[in-house]
Amino acid sequence: MQNLEKGIVESLPQIPYIVDQVGEAMKWLKEEVDEDKYREYLVKTLRVAEYARSVSEANFYKYHLVIASLLLGLGFDPLSDSKFSIFDSPSKSVENAFKSLTEDPETVQKRGCFNALSMHLAKLARGDQDLLNIILIFILCDLEEIKSGIDTEVKAPVTKDDYISLLGYAYTILNLEVSNLNLLNKTQETLNKIRICLNSMSF
Repeated sequence: MQNLEKGIVESLPQIPYIVDQVGEAMKWLKEEVDEDKYREYLVKTLRVAEYARSVSEANFYKYHLVIASLLLGLGFDPLSDSKFSIFDSPSKSVENAFKSLTEDPETVQKRGCFNALSMHLAKLARGDQDLLNIILIFILCDLEEIKSGIDTEVKAPVTKDDYISLLGYAYTILNLEVSNLNLLNKTQETLNKIRICLNSMSF
């Protein structure tokens, strides 16, 4: 766990404000969730931090992507909590990122989780592909976790829930690919990793 926390911090530009902000987000998440979920979101956020570094300008690190990724693990809306005030800023970058990353519960209820996810990804692709990549990185991490379980025979045969996830993610990625959206190279790179992971599993 400490290695993941250290990895995230080391991936950041060593600017005290950014390190403190991300540290506060990790602390909040750790207080609210169990150890397994905390580890899951550290794994995902480390990937997001690496992505943020690759797309940031020299004088502007997109730290809001990292913080929003951690806050997604809370399981509730942090914007209405007084603790969120530490992440507030004139640009509302963390708030706007979190809002954009959060799926509309009504759409999920009406359309089903994977139809709603497909719509959500298409919307992000048209609006902010940095945020789209966060969701794709999360999907990739989920798939790699399932694959790891299968490869080590921890989940052999694959569980029913994982089988549904595999089919649902494959359906969602196919919908994104046939939507004829103008996807950036970084987005295509993440999609390629997802395709490779899906293709490596027979289901």
